[in-house]
Amino acid sequence: MSGLEKKNKCNLNTSPTIAVDAGMLSKQHPDIALSIKTRQAIRSVLNQIRDGIHDLLADGILEEAEGIKLMKVRDSNT
Repeated sequence: MSGLEKKNKCNLNTSPTIAVDAGMLSKQHPDIALSIKTRQAIRSVLNQIRDGIHDLLADGILEEAEGIKLMKVRDSNT
Protein backbone atom coordinates (compact mmCIF):
# COMPACT_ATOMS: atom_id res chain seq x y z
CA MET A 1 0.00 0.00 0.00
CA SER A 2 1.48 3.35 -1.03
CA GLY A 3 1.76 6.34 1.30
CA LEU A 4 -1.09 8.10 -0.48
CA GLU A 5 -3.35 5.07 -0.12
CA LYS A 6 -2.55 4.87 3.60
CA LYS A 7 -3.27 8.58 4.00
CA ASN A 8 -6.62 8.29 2.19
CA LYS A 9 -7.57 5.25 4.27
CA CYS A 10 -6.67 7.12 7.45
CA ASN A 11 -8.76 10.13 6.41
CA LEU A 12 -11.75 7.91 5.71
CA ASN A 13 -11.48 6.26 9.11
CA THR A 14 -11.18 9.49 11.10
CA SER A 15 -13.62 11.63 9.15
CA PRO A 16 -16.77 10.41 10.99
CA THR A 17 -15.01 10.93 14.32
CA ILE A 18 -14.12 14.50 13.40
CA ALA A 19 -17.70 15.21 12.32
CA VAL A 20 -19.06 13.87 15.62
CA ASP A 21 -16.51 15.87 17.61
CA ALA A 22 -17.36 19.03 15.64
CA GLY A 23 -21.06 18.46 16.28
CA MET A 24 -20.47 18.02 20.00
CA LEU A 25 -18.29 21.13 20.09
CA SER A 26 -20.99 23.09 18.29
CA LYS A 27 -23.61 22.07 20.87
CA GLN A 28 -21.44 22.50 23.96
CA HIS A 29 -19.48 25.60 22.91
CA PRO A 30 -21.24 27.41 20.05
CA ASP A 31 -18.97 30.44 20.34
CA ILE A 32 -15.85 28.33 19.79
CA ALA A 33 -17.45 26.48 16.86
CA LEU A 34 -18.39 29.82 15.29
CA SER A 35 -14.82 31.08 15.71
CA ILE A 36 -13.46 27.98 13.98
CA LYS A 37 -15.90 28.36 11.08
CA THR A 38 -15.06 32.06 10.75
CA ARG A 39 -11.33 31.35 10.70
CA GLN A 40 -11.81 28.70 8.01
CA ALA A 41 -13.88 31.11 5.91
CA ILE A 42 -11.26 33.84 6.23
CA ARG A 43 -8.47 31.43 5.24
CA SER A 44 -10.52 30.33 2.23
CA VAL A 45 -10.99 33.92 1.04
CA LEU A 46 -7.31 34.76 1.53
CA ASN A 47 -6.27 31.64 -0.37
CA GLN A 48 -8.60 32.56 -3.24
CA ILE A 49 -7.04 36.03 -3.35
CA ARG A 50 -3.55 34.47 -3.44
CA ASP A 51 -4.58 32.15 -6.27
CA GLY A 52 -6.09 35.08 -8.18
CA ILE A 53 -2.89 37.10 -7.85
CA HIS A 54 -0.85 34.14 -9.08
CA ASP A 55 -3.21 33.69 -12.05
CA LEU A 56 -2.94 37.37 -12.97
CA LEU A 57 0.85 37.18 -12.75
CA ALA A 58 0.94 34.04 -14.89
CA ASP A 59 -1.30 35.62 -17.52
CA GLY A 60 0.90 38.72 -17.66
CA ILE A 61 -1.87 41.03 -16.50
CA LEU A 62 0.08 42.04 -13.39
CA GLU A 63 3.73 42.92 -13.32
CA GLU A 64 5.83 41.16 -10.72
CA ALA A 65 6.29 44.33 -8.64
CA GLU A 66 2.50 44.82 -8.49
CA GLY A 67 2.00 41.19 -7.54
CA ILE A 68 4.53 41.47 -4.73
CA LYS A 69 2.76 44.57 -3.39
CA LEU A 70 -0.60 42.82 -3.48
CA MET A 71 0.78 39.77 -1.70
CA LYS A 72 2.28 42.01 1.01
CA VAL A 73 -1.11 43.69 1.52
CA ARG A 74 -2.79 40.28 1.64
CA ASP A 75 -0.23 38.96 4.12
CA SER A 76 -0.47 42.03 6.35
CA ASN A 77 -4.15 41.23 6.93
CA THR A 78 -3.50 37.71 8.27
